[in-house]
Amino acid sequence: MATTHSYPSSLTTTVPRLLLLLALVIGTGIAQATPVHYRFDLGSAGAGEFTIKYNASASVVDVTELSAFRWNVSGVGVFDLADLKTFSFSNWSPLLGAMPNNSGWVSLGFVLKPSALSDRGVACVTCFTTVQMPVPGASAPGAEARTRIRAAGSPCGANLCVGQSPRLTLVPEPNALSLATLALAALPLLKRRARRG
Repeated sequence: MATTHSYPSSLTTTVPRLLLLLALVIGTGIAQATPVHYRFDLGSAGAGEFTIKYNASASVVDVTELSAFRWNVSGVGVFDLADLKTFSFSNWSPLLGAMPNNSGWVSLGFVLKPSALSDRGVACVTCFTTVQMPVPGASAPGAEARTRIRAAGSPCGANLCVGQSPRLTLVPEPNALSLATLALAALPLLKRRARRG
């Protein structure tokens, strides 16, 4: 007499769900181990981007926590990570990213080295910025960027450049997008298995 094994239907639906959960947990760990990339727009004072290292752990990101930096000033050129003297970015959480300060803003500030040359060979005599912006994805009136760019061709002239509504954008990383795609792709599979069980 042959014995037949009958597994409860809850087991046949639970195992695929557990495997999917495991894949999502592993994928989340990979996504958190990728660098975090931001773009900023300072209006008349130019735009740029910076990348925070995947293992950044300081409560405020400084120049040592960056893996890339780029600032493009109209009429002056582009400055990069080697041109930075100091850099300070917001209250930082390795899990949550940029956190608003007590006033509800994300803060960004940086100073270029006095000898910094743009990619066009323009010397920066005094170049710095201090910015208060909404958290990426939010908008709030009153955001402000104060930037001094003393360099030939600068849009600031002898005054401060005051950017109109400076913006900060979080750039999605490929791993995070892949993780979201995996989760969406798995939904029909789970529904189909649930109907069978």
